[in-house]
Amino acid sequence: MQLWQKCIGASPIAGIRISKADPYLLNFMTRSDHDRVKGSTAFMYKVKPGKWTTFVVRIQADPANKKGSLKLWADDVEIGTFRSSIGYAPESQCEGGNASNGQFYRLKFGIYKGPDIGKKYEVRYRQLSLGNDYHAVVPKK
Repeated sequence: MQLWQKCIGASPIAGIRISKADPYLLNFMTRSDHDRVKGSTAFMYKVKPGKWTTFVVRIQADPANKKGSLKLWADDVEIGTFRSSIGYAPESQCEGGNASNGQFYRLKFGIYKGPDIGKKYEVRYRQLSLGNDYHAVVPKK
């Protein structure tokens, strides 16, 4: 999964990466003006093979003020809140005006990586929800 701020030539501002060393270890990461290439790790989370894990991710980006947060829950347990600058502030290169008055963002799903000879990766999504708070998006039991 990747969250993109529509800026020319910019990488996604948040996403979930699969570790090269361990395909069950997920890296929830962010990017901003000061770490455009590598990004910053917000959380590492190990999933269990063959078991569904329910994630709720709340991302707040305020690149104009160099603020932001990524809050993570896994299977109804709050993992924590990562606070850092999230997103890009160059007004002339981002669609939607300056970063404080309505930037455009888009969410993409899939596995985005080059070939890894001899390895197979599979990601499944279900019950995807977008909302304003945890209770609006957490799957009902």
